[in-house]
Amino acid sequence: MKQQRGLNRRQSLIDAGGRLLQTVGPGKFSARRVAAEAGVPLAAVTYYFASLDELLGLATELVVASWLDHGPRVAHHSRGADMAQIATTLTLALMPPGPPPASIAEHRRSIQARYEQLLSAGRAPMVSAALAALRPALYELITVIVANAEAPVTLSPATILAVIDGAAVGAISEATDDPVQFITAILTETLQ
Repeated sequence: MKQQRGLNRRQSLIDAGGRLLQTVGPGKFSARRVAAEAGVPLAAVTYYFASLDELLGLATELVVASWLDHGPRVAHHSRGADMAQIATTLTLALMPPGPPPASIAEHRRSIQARYEQLLSAGRAPMVSAALAALRPALYELITVIVANAEAPVTLSPATILAVIDGAAVGAISEATDDPVQFITAILTETLQ
């Protein structure tokens, strides 16, 4: 019973760390913030983890897993699709899940938070390593979407991901109302 409670507390710290990474990014990740988010004493962080980097790495793995869980749910939409639908499916698969249409502003904020996290990852080796490990899975997801479409897409998964990432940064920096629409339009033009 006591051991299970300890495992639950450790997991609650990892979950809290994941939520913080998604909202404030690794640059503002701290033991104090994680403990507050989890509703536990600050000492719990040092009790359950050898270092803050260990917690940061586990929280990053949790976030990355959630990113990978989302993509396959929309991948099947590309079956037999035209270039515009392929671009839409690729964009939706690689962006954070969107809220109902009434909340486009909230979706924009979640996309911005993701890219702020990606851009600040270089300052945190544990985060950089987790993101580097994610790249092959992203390429595989892109490959599956394109293969499902049975369309003559000649761009490599690396190029498609670079176009999406570049368009996302452009959408964020230009404060476009609907980043998904902006990204999809650029990707559609690139694929044709």
